[in-house]
Amino acid sequence: MEKYGTKMVNSVMQRAEAVYRNFQTNAHIVRVVGKGDPKNVICNTVEKLKADTLVMGSHGYGFFKSNYI
Repeated sequence: MEKYGTKMVNSVMQRAEAVYRNFQTNAHIVRVVGKGDPKNVICNTVEKLKADTLVMGSHGYGFFKSNYI
């Protein structure tokens, strides 16, 4: 599962970086994959990077979680 997640992250980031290159902007893209308690990992990462914008994907279990759990 972790290998699939890494492939997915790389694919999404490649597309995002391609879109970013098409615009004249001074934005800085940082790719971070975290592990642990989401609220701590997210908050600590945003503070560490001094980020003013966060774009975050989900793990993709929404359908199964909402229908089977």
